[in-house]
Amino acid sequence: MSCNIFILCHYGDTIIHDVNNSITYNSGSKLLLNSNLGMSYVEMKEIICHGLGLNYNDIDVEITWRFQIGGHQ
Repeated sequence: MSCNIFILCHYGDTIIHDVNNSITYNSGSKLLLNSNLGMSYVEMKEIICHGLGLNYNDIDVEITWRFQIGGHQ
């Protein structure tokens, strides 16, 4: 059984970490992608590349923040 997750991609500008642990995103674009929790880093990068229409070897994927919004009982 796999658990669905969402990947929020920010691209084209900057993400700023504020002193109070909040995140501010300046300009650029956003894209929300549907994925699953059991995927590898390579599979995640492939989904992101496909969603953005970019070549796999032309980008670097960096996970800058994660947040659990629900849980299993």
